[in-house]
Amino acid sequence: MAPQARISLPPALQGLTRGEMERVIEQANVGAENERIAKLYYIDRLPQADVAAEVYLAQATIKRRLPKIVEKMQIAERHMKN
Repeated sequence: MAPQARISLPPALQGLTRGEMERVIEQANVGAENERIAKLYYIDRLPQADVAAEVYLAQATIKRRLPKIVEKMQIAERHMKN
């Protein structure tokens, strides 16, 4: 079994199902590359190093992008609720 990422999501995103999380990521309008990063990390729960390898980027780049991605995911989730 592959290692899983120990992710920490904001409370508003913690209780989402896989399908809801996919919709939030798609609605977050983060671009194709960041959408793939978000899906690999937050849905497939891959560690940052594995995500980096999958998308051919440095792990530091993944680490730097994730906070911005999750911020946009929170905004998308709030809009989807309304």
